[in-house]
Amino acid sequence: NPEYHLMGRYVFDNTSPDVTFNPEGVSTWAKSHATTVTARDDNSETPNTGVAGVNTSSLKYQWIKGDENPTEETFTQSFTNSQTLSIAAGTGNDWYLWILAKDNVGNTSIVQSNAFWLDNTAPIVDSMISTPSSATTYTLTMSGITDDKDVDPQSGVKGYIISTDPTTPTEDSSWTLSTAEIVTYEGALELTTYYFWVIDNVGNISEVTELTTKEIFYSINHTSWYETFADAVADAEESGDTIYVLKDVLDESNGTVDKNVKLDLNGHTLSRGKTGETNIYENSIVINQNASLEVIGTGTLQSASIGYPTF
Repeated sequence: NPEYHLMGRYVFDNTSPDVTFNPEGVSTWAKSHATTVTARDDNSETPNTGVAGVNTSSLKYQWIKGDENPTEETFTQSFTNSQTLSIAAGTGNDWYLWILAKDNVGNTSIVQSNAFWLDNTAPIVDSMISTPSSATTYTLTMSGITDDKDVDPQSGVKGYIISTDPTTPTEDSSWTLSTAEIVTYEGALELTTYYFWVIDNVGNISEVTELTTKEIFYSINHTSWYETFADAVADAEESGDTIYVLKDVLDESNGTVDKNVKLDLNGHTLSRGKTGETNIYENSIVINQNASLEVIGTGTLQSASIGYPTF
């Protein structure tokens, strides 16, 4: 099967152009890749090729994901010989550059490169929750930190940023390096909005995950946590739980004490306030008959509520 042969004054060329890629493929993750494509058909630099020469107007290319085999009719993008062709979109480790090249007598090559690995998909965060962990701190837990499982293989998670600043970070920001799917963070037991981002190994940044914590003023036995005294009283057990005041607070919640509970001022000031004039029990904590509220610990209880019995 000679590539070409001479017969009298005639040269017969039955060989398709030779196509090379430099590089042939790239098996490292990136947002974009490029390769230089050269077609030859002159039997000079590439032995055993034809002699008719490349038909430069025939040169076309397309990037294809997966194992699809294109036909000549699907090529629409032209290029010049020895041009560098690039791709800056898509995700997966199975992107291929396909080339269509013809020589001047119509011999046709459709050639595939090796695989190029692309990642243009940001990682994701499934959830972000906050749980009081002490009298002064929240534990924030971010979970499900992964590449997007709904798309192809990706470069993997590189790290995260958690901040009270809503400004979106850049690839050059100070990221905490971590590949963990669950991350925890200790924050103050206050009303605060936290912002959380994840970055992958090629610089794709997730959408922001946002959480606003509640300001906590009370605890039952330092194991459960509440915004208002009324909520704490409602959750207290009959056995005589102690409700701790965690910081100075003006509390205008309504509630009823129907259990035997203790209130430890814990060195803080608990101020009660009445904001309305039409209902004398507005913003009152009413202590029912056969119930008790024992105030213990140092601190100040300032009561302005009206009603009997109230505090």
